[in-house]
Amino acid sequence: MSRPALAALAALLAVVPPFAAPDVATAQMACPARRGTHLSVHDDDGRRTMILADARRCLEVRSRGDVTFADDDGDVARLAPGAWLTVEETRDGAARRVEYAERDGQVRRRYFEEGRERDPADGAAWIRGILPQVARESAVGAEARAARILARGGAPALLAEVREIASDRVKGIYLDALLARPGVGEDDLREYARVTTRSLVSDSERRRLLVALTQRADATPAVLATVAQSARALVSDSEKARVLAAALDARRAGPEVRAAAVPVARTIVSDRAKGELLAALAGDDALLADAEGRRELFAAVDGIVSDRERGAVLRAVLRRDRVPRPAFLAALRSARGLVSDREKAEVLLAAAARREALEDEEARRAFLDATRGLTSSGEYRRVMDAVVR
Repeated sequence: MSRPALAALAALLAVVPPFAAPDVATAQMACPARRGTHLSVHDDDGRRTMILADARRCLEVRSRGDVTFADDDGDVARLAPGAWLTVEETRDGAARRVEYAERDGQVRRRYFEEGRERDPADGAAWIRGILPQVARESAVGAEARAARILARGGAPALLAEVREIASDRVKGIYLDALLARPGVGEDDLREYARVTTRSLVSDSERRRLLVALTQRADATPAVLATVAQSARALVSDSEKARVLAAALDARRAGPEVRAAAVPVARTIVSDRAKGELLAALAGDDALLADAEGRRELFAAVDGIVSDRERGAVLRAVLRRDRVPRPAFLAALRSARGLVSDREKAEVLLAAAARREALEDEEARRAFLDATRGLTSSGEYRRVMDAVVR
C-alpha cells in the first residue's frame, strides 16, 4: 500500500471510535423537547429505542442485545456479546452522552459532553444519576432488574416499583415476572390486580395481565373476585367482558366471584357483551337464591336496551333445570319491560313450559300481567295456546 493510502487509512482510523457500535455511538440523536411529558418505546428487530421528553429535558436510550445493570443500577455490569447501550440527555440546552459496548467480554465506556469526548470520570455523577432512570423506565435489562427486586424485597417491593414506572410496556414486564413467580401470597395477588388497573393506561395490557392472573392455579376465589372488581376500571366493553368471563370461567369461581362480577357487568354499555355475561351468571344457583345477588342480576338485565339480548338472558333463567321461585317471578316482571312482542312471547313461552311454577298464584298473576303487554294478537294467541294445551 502506498504511503498516501496508508496515511489516509490512519487518519480514518483516528476518527472512528475503536468500539463504537455501527450507527449508534456516532449517530446524532434526535430528541426534541415536548410540551407535557412524552414517552415512546420502539423495538425494531432487537434494536430498542426509548424517548422520554418534556419542556426542559430529553432523554433518549438506544440499545441492542442483553444489558445487565449493577445491583444499585448505577452502572452497566455486563453486556452480551455484541451488545451496546447509548444514553443521551439534553437538559436546559446542555447535552451529555454515555456509550457502553461489549468488546472481548468486557464493558467499554465512553462519555461525551456537547459532542466532545471526555474522561468517563468527569461524568460519573451524571451517569450514576441517569442510569437508574434508564433502568426503571426502559425495557433494557428489565427482566433481570425485576428478578433482583423480587429477590431483595418480594412482591411488595416489585409492585411498589411498578407504581413509579411510566411505561405500560415496562410495567408489563415487571408484572409478568411477578406472575411467573411461584408461591405468591393471596394478598399480593389481589394487590397485583389492583396495581394493574390503577397504574396501566392500555386496556389491552390490563386485560392481558388480569386474564393471566385468573389462570394461576393458586388464584383463590378472593383473588378472582378482586379481578372482577378491578375490571370496572377498563374503558373498553370488550376488554372488560373478557376479563369478567375469564374470572367466571376459572375453576375456583363461585358465588363470591359472581357476586363481584354482576355490578361490574352493569357498567358494560354493549348490550351483546353484557347479555352474554349475564346469561352465564344466570346459571349460578347461589346467585339466584341470594336476595341481594338476584336484585343486582335483574337490575343489570333491566339495563339491557336490546330486547333480543335481554330476552336471551331471561330465557336462560327460565330454562334452567331448577329455577328458584323468586328468580322465576323476577324474570316474569322483567319480561313486562320488553317492547318486542316476539321477544316477550318467547320469554313467556319459556315460562309456560314450567307448568309446575305457574301453579303458584303469584306466578300466574305475574305471567298474566306480562301477557297484557302483548299488542300482537298472533303472539298473544301463541302464548295462551301454550298455557291451555
